[in-house]
Order: sequence, then C-alpha cells, then structure tokens
Amino acid sequence: MKKVVLMLMFMIGAAVTFTSCKKDEEKTEKEKNLELLVSGKWYYQSYKTNGSNNTAYTCFTSANYWEFKSDGTFNETWDFGNGTYTISEDGKTLSLTTGNYTSTFTITSINNSELKMNLAGSKFSADFSMAKTALNCTAR
Repeated sequence: MKKVVLMLMFMIGAAVTFTSCKKDEEKTEKEKNLELLVSGKWYYQSYKTNGSNNTAYTCFTSANYWEFKSDGTFNETWDFGNGTYTISEDGKTLSLTTGNYTSTFTITSINNSELKMNLAGSKFSADFSMAKTALNCTAR
C-alpha cells in the first residue's frame, strides 16, 4: 500500500511540474512605452522651445492634452490636432503624422504619471512635459 501511495504522489508531482504555467516573457521597451502611452490622457504641464525663439508655457488646463489610442491614432488639443502615430522598436522615438506632415519626438522619460518628450527641428527644439493630472491654471 505504501508503494501505491508513493507512486501516486510521484505521478501527481510530475503532472503538476509539467503542466505548470510558463513564466511570462519580459515586455520589450516598445511594449512597455506603448502600454503607458495608451493608458489615458496626458495633460500638458509645460512646453518650452529652445533656439532662435525661446518661449515657455506653463499655464494649461484640462482642455490641453494628448490622447494616444491603441489603434495608432492620437488626439492633441493644443497645437498638433489629430492624426496617426508609430513608435520605434526601441520605444524611444514617436512619429506623429497629421495630414502630410510628420513630426518626430524623442521620449526622454515615461512612467505611470509623467511623460517627457523632445521635438528637435533644424532651427529649434521643444520640450514637452505631460502628466496624468491636469493643471488648473488661469491665464493672467
């Protein structure tokens, strides 16, 4: 009887070992960043240009945001409008197309609550800072 119980326990142990779940594979940087981008609206916190025309804006409201959708489209309410986007394989470059124009952004940092991007042009660059919560600013 002991041999039967021992054999039965061995078979159950082997079955559990061979049918256990596989370990989830680690997500790529692109998958992580894409998941964060489409996680909801990103509200403007600040916008600053560098170059021949230095300007800075820090007065934004809940009406000023980016919204990236999982179907590859985006809505932006302050400057760019609506269009499509792609993200590079390394998860660091975001290409936005509105009409016939494509803008290429570098994602400098992204996490659950903050997104920072840089748009570099031939004569200027611009830094964008967004967050999951909107500012409550009234222009003076």
